[in-house]
Amino acid sequence: MTMQISRKVEELDLAIPSMETEEAKKGVARALDGIAGILSVRSLERGVFIRYNPDAITKDQVCDIFHKAGLRPGVFQDSKTERAGTPSR
Repeated sequence: MTMQISRKVEELDLAIPSMETEEAKKGVARALDGIAGILSVRSLERGVFIRYNPDAITKDQVCDIFHKAGLRPGVFQDSKTERAGTPSR
């Protein structure tokens, strides 16, 4: 029996107003480095664009990672549904 690996990809745009410096951008990269399910991260001015596998990690878990790193994501947009909202907390 072979194990099937999910190829699902979802995208999440997060505004992070406190991400103003290069050090803050590096902090984001460190916080997401090696996290299962995170496929790619692109830093933008005061935000990030994340591609992830929803079978491995949820958008709420992604937001929790930022909270634990001391960064407060503001508004997010789920690129799949194009719905905007605010992460929990």
